[in-house]
Amino acid sequence: MNIGKKLFLAFVFALVFQLVQLLVTNHYVGHMTQAAERLDHAVTANGAANSLLEALASSRKALKEATAAENPGDRLKVAGVYLEEATTQANTLFVIPGVEGLAEGKAPVEKGIQEARKELEQALAGAGQKDKDAVEEHASFAEDALGGTSEALLQLRMKLEKAIQVSAAEERAVRDQPAQVGFVVFGIAAILMLSYARLFSRRFVRPIEQLSSAVRSMADKKDLMATVPVTSTDELGVLARAINLL
Repeated sequence: MNIGKKLFLAFVFALVFQLVQLLVTNHYVGHMTQAAERLDHAVTANGAANSLLEALASSRKALKEATAAENPGDRLKVAGVYLEEATTQANTLFVIPGVEGLAEGKAPVEKGIQEARKELEQALAGAGQKDKDAVEEHASFAEDALGGTSEALLQLRMKLEKAIQVSAAEERAVRDQPAQVGFVVFGIAAILMLSYARLFSRRFVRPIEQLSSAVRSMADKKDLMATVPVTSTDELGVLARAINLL
């Protein structure tokens, strides 16, 4: 194989190695991005769940106060405002993608809010008719519905907190991998480059130095009967045989 082909193969090898390094880096960067997205979604969902719990607690408090108030309609309206806020937070929570446990927790939470809304409407109707018994009955039912919703939401929040821990651990693990892989790839590249440099020196640089030394010796001694060693069949070997033929 001539020198040009050998150098071309070395160039192709270096190019392939760089391509593999690029593919490996992109692979780990993609994993790191996905892990970061999952962590961000889990944190966002947990924040929405906390806001939903606060809105439910405020609505339950207003419902409880309505049963003892002389004018329960005002407190019931306040409970309705917090219930609408809870609905908004629920809609935000259950559209967050890629969070484990959300699908299972959606139905009981939405069902409890809907039941509480129906009972709240009945309680408001009773307040308009000055029917204290109806207000107490339906406000109590609404509070119970929200209590069950809060319990279901607490269980869901436990799953979200676990998802945050898992996603954070995964993100940390994946975040360190590109650097580790980079060092490994750099080490392999350095070893291969040093090996190639040694091979290049032995196969090309030394024969050229030998040819140059032999030709100088022939010129200095005016001895055209001297020969140069032929150690290869590439261009350097062809040159050595040509000098010997001369």
